[in-house]
Amino acid sequence: MRTSRATDRVAQGSRARNAGAGFVMVEMMLALTILALLAALALPLFSTQRGTALLRTKTVEVATLLRSARNSALLSGETVAVTLDADARAVLSGRSVVGIPDTLAIDMLPASQGGLLFFADGRSSGGGLSVRSSSQALRIVVNSRTATVDIAR
Repeated sequence: MRTSRATDRVAQGSRARNAGAGFVMVEMMLALTILALLAALALPLFSTQRGTALLRTKTVEVATLLRSARNSALLSGETVAVTLDADARAVLSGRSVVGIPDTLAIDMLPASQGGLLFFADGRSSGGGLSVRSSSQALRIVVNSRTATVDIAR
């Protein structure tokens, strides 16, 4: 059976296009493989940063709760207590609660084992809390004379 030259040229052009399309597919697969490897290498960096951000966020939330308790004591003229509920994993002051996720640990510093008290005259019982992740820790320190709340490493 005899084919025309035009039909032969169309068939050759079709094969050339298919060969080029296969090459593009190989390039695409290679690019995706490289992208997946880079993502796998970068993922641990992001999870570490996320843990550090969570530690800082929760530490600031607890410090804010302590400052709010100090302000409540000054405004109400009554002593305000802040306690740590280890079972519920929360820091409590009146109706205010800051929950602590399982990935973090929190402890009262030895000077404040019974909780922290803020008095109406602007003083406090002093002490603080330690908030820890697997890689680092932050301390929240309450000055007994001025009841100021500071975050330290």
